[in-house]
Amino acid sequence: SRYDLAILDVQMPDMDGFQLATAVRGEKKIARTNLLMLTSAGQRGDGERCRELGIRGYLTKPISRSDLLEALGTVLAGPPEEAGTPEVVTRHTIAESRRSLRVLLAEDNPVNQQVAVAMLVKRGHAVHVSSNGREAVDAVRARDYDVVLMDIQMPEMDGFEATHAIRELPQGKDLPIIGLTAHALSGERERCLSHGMTDYLAKPFKAHELFALVEGTAEPKAPAAQPLATLAPPVDLEGFRTTLREAGAEQALYSIIDTFVRQAPDRLAALATAVTSGTGDDIAKAAHVYRGAAATIGARALAELLEHVETTARAGEIEAARETFERVSPVAHDVTEYLRQQRVLLPEE
Repeated sequence: SRYDLAILDVQMPDMDGFQLATAVRGEKKIARTNLLMLTSAGQRGDGERCRELGIRGYLTKPISRSDLLEALGTVLAGPPEEAGTPEVVTRHTIAESRRSLRVLLAEDNPVNQQVAVAMLVKRGHAVHVSSNGREAVDAVRARDYDVVLMDIQMPEMDGFEATHAIRELPQGKDLPIIGLTAHALSGERERCLSHGMTDYLAKPFKAHELFALVEGTAEPKAPAAQPLATLAPPVDLEGFRTTLREAGAEQALYSIIDTFVRQAPDRLAALATAVTSGTGDDIAKAAHVYRGAAATIGARALAELLEHVETTARAGEIEAARETFERVSPVAHDVTEYLRQQRVLLPEE
């Protein structure tokens, strides 16, 4: 089989990682496979051997999930090489290429402060701590930051009030603000976005989740990277199949898909009518019905858009709901076409 990337371990019985890499490079059909080497004990000369064999990455164990993900992304972003790769991705090159950010943490809980600060400082970022929303606003007014982590519930001024105040400042208009909330509930992200935040993170969070949001929101979005999102199918059909299988109802998969595909045009039309001439309550009801079906079958992107239409319409923000609806139609079309294609291919067991 051909793979985009193979992760090898140096210390293996019978054939070690470098011997396996040599064998891979000697096979014409798989010679251009990206290789990433893991080792628990680095040896002098390993770097040169990696370059000679075109091994794209060399990491020592134990390795954090965030470093591994970053290394995988870097390796896969580059062209596959058979040999002579000039740059080998290591922990050192990852750390060197990572931009050090100025982070403002607005959090009143000392334990949560320590956890976030320890993670971010270890990652190479500079962190300034404010204990309430008013201090956070003053901090943004006094100095420049790349990103703000804003707890929602704080004394004196909560996170939403502080965000509104920061958005009124010249330097706060486009400043990424990530809401920190104890609630990982449906609609929480939309609630944060409606108050001017860039994104949100539910506590307690994992290090890789924190790094992805802090570093992702602080960096300018690269247009060239956007097509990567299309690699994922519009419906997680296998996830839905698994859910049904665990419930002993996998045989219902085919009829459910048929029902969704049959009803989707009417549901989209009903939502379009509500958006055009209905009230906020009409829009919210139409979006809610369609969202429930989309979420159930695993059409997450479509469900998230419909949820945003529903929450904004229910809040009386009709114009915002209409703007989001403009993005619903093409996604809904992709979902329906994908399901039609998969329905033909699915073996009925």
